[in-house]
Amino acid sequence: MTKRYSCADYGWPSLKHPTVMAVAQDLGYQGLDIGIFGEVTHVKVSDLQHWRQESARISRNLSTLGLQCSDVFLIPSVDLSCLTPSHPDPVQQAEAIRIFERAALLTRDLQASGLTVCPGVMNEGDTHREALRRAARSLRARVEIASSHGLELSVEPHWGSLIDTAEKVWDLLEAVEGLTLTLDVSMMFFCGMTVAEIASFASKTRHVQFRPGTRDKVQVRLKHNEIDFDPILQALEASYQGWVSTEYVWMERWGCDQVDVTEESRQLLAFLKGEEQPAAL
Repeated sequence: MTKRYSCADYGWPSLKHPTVMAVAQDLGYQGLDIGIFGEVTHVKVSDLQHWRQESARISRNLSTLGLQCSDVFLIPSVDLSCLTPSHPDPVQQAEAIRIFERAALLTRDLQASGLTVCPGVMNEGDTHREALRRAARSLRARVEIASSHGLELSVEPHWGSLIDTAEKVWDLLEAVEGLTLTLDVSMMFFCGMTVAEIASFASKTRHVQFRPGTRDKVQVRLKHNEIDFDPILQALEASYQGWVSTEYVWMERWGCDQVDVTEESRQLLAFLKGEEQPAAL
């Protein structure tokens, strides 16, 4: 596995987008994961109406710093029960597809390998089988759209989603030909999956995100990490050719507002590279 390292632009929500890119470059990253989360990220869903201009802006700013787009992570609404692949309302499904089509065009122009999306959640009155079947049907449509633009589609298992156990992840992957995974290691660990289970998805992984975590916190300082990254990295060595992304974020949820995103991103990158850490002040 040739390792290229990226970080998430949504880790610094209070900075301007070009400044975030400059921070990433200064920390030693080669790429940037671009988040489109409703209207709260640097790139907003409403910006996709003008995807040509937006992709040109992002590409220009990345190129100036010698960076590449490593992934586009699309969450149409920060209310994860809305505009999802599993939503029972056909109007919401149609709107979600419209948003996805524009995001795919932007992703193609940014020359990323593909997009990450959330898999969907259980809606009121659903059985898991019903919700999974509906999500699978919707995700097949997204795989086709992505493929038509030379892209791959991956889903990220997360807390409260349809695929919050290893068994459920496999069920969805088997139901949707061509679907891959964005392996958010700390989130999957937080959901209760073992390191061995997470590593077992290496051959299905399109994008991977590392961040220190524990069983009760999605994100912690590197020195408090309880996840053994080595078996996962070793499993990826066999076939994974994508970016190694770090995903420290700042948000008032799951304790993600209790770390210094900049310093911890620096330390985590050095750790993943096997570099010696400088002495603490």
